[in-house]
Amino acid sequence: MGSADRDGHGPVTTDTYLRRYLRQSPAALALWRSIEARHFASVPMRRPLLDVGAGFGEFGRAFFDEPADVGLDISRRDLRMCRQTGVYRSLVQGDARVLPFADGAFNTVMSVSVLEHIPGVDPFFGEAFRVLRPGGTLVFSVPLADMDAYMLFPPAARRVGLSGLADAYVRRVHRAFKHVNLHQPEYWLVHVEHSGFEIVEQRRIISRTATRLFDLGLPTALLSQIGRVRTGHRAVWHPEPLVSLWAAALRRVVEAPESDGSNLLVVARRP
Repeated sequence: MGSADRDGHGPVTTDTYLRRYLRQSPAALALWRSIEARHFASVPMRRPLLDVGAGFGEFGRAFFDEPADVGLDISRRDLRMCRQTGVYRSLVQGDARVLPFADGAFNTVMSVSVLEHIPGVDPFFGEAFRVLRPGGTLVFSVPLADMDAYMLFPPAARRVGLSGLADAYVRRVHRAFKHVNLHQPEYWLVHVEHSGFEIVEQRRIISRTATRLFDLGLPTALLSQIGRVRTGHRAVWHPEPLVSLWAAALRRVVEAPESDGSNLLVVARRP
C-alpha cells in the first residue's frame, strides 16, 4: 500500500506522495494531504482494509501502491469517478454511521479527513469497532476546532482588531469545505474509547507553518473545491516541470517533524 511494513510492499517516499498529489490537486491541498499521507504511512495496516470516505479516489491514487480492498462513500457521483481510477478492488455506496458490512469483516478501517463532514458522526465509532476483527486497527484524521489559530489570515486580522472579519473568513472556509464537526481532541478521543477501542497513539499534525501555507494558497484551493462540487472533479493543470518546482518548494514542509498542529491523527486498536 504505502509502506514497507504493509504486506511486503516497498517503501514510498514523501516526495512520491507529494508529486502524486500535485499532479491532481492545487498545491495547498497537495501540501495538506501529503502530510496526512506521511503519517498514515507510518501506521501498520493489515488487509482486508476499508477506506471510509473514498470520495472520487484523490487520496487513494496518491497513497495506495496497489488497489485497496474496499472504498466506501455516500456519494454515488464520486464513486462513479473513483471506479475509473482502479484504486479499490470494491466500491460500496453507504453511510459511515451504518456501515453495510458484516461483523469482523476488516483488519483495518481508515478515514482521511472525512468525519468532519458527517452530521451526527458519533455512531461511526461503534460501527468501526463492529466491522473490525479483534486486534484490528482504526486510523483517522480530522481538522480541529482551533484550526483557525494556526492559519495565516485570521490571527493577523484579530491582532489588528478585525475579529469580525476573521470570524467571517473562517466561517466561509469551513462552509466551502463542508466542515460540520469541528472539535477539540478530547471529543474524538472520548468517543473512540467509549466505543471500546484502546488508543494506541494520538498526535496533532499539520504544523503551523504548513497550515499557514495552506491558508495562503486557499484562493486556488477554494476555486478547485467549487469546481469539484459542481463538476465532480478538480480542474487542475500541472505539467511535470511545475510539479517538480512545487515539490522542491514544499518538500521540507511536508517532511518536517511536528509537535503541534491543526489536525488530529488517531490510531486505535480493537481489543
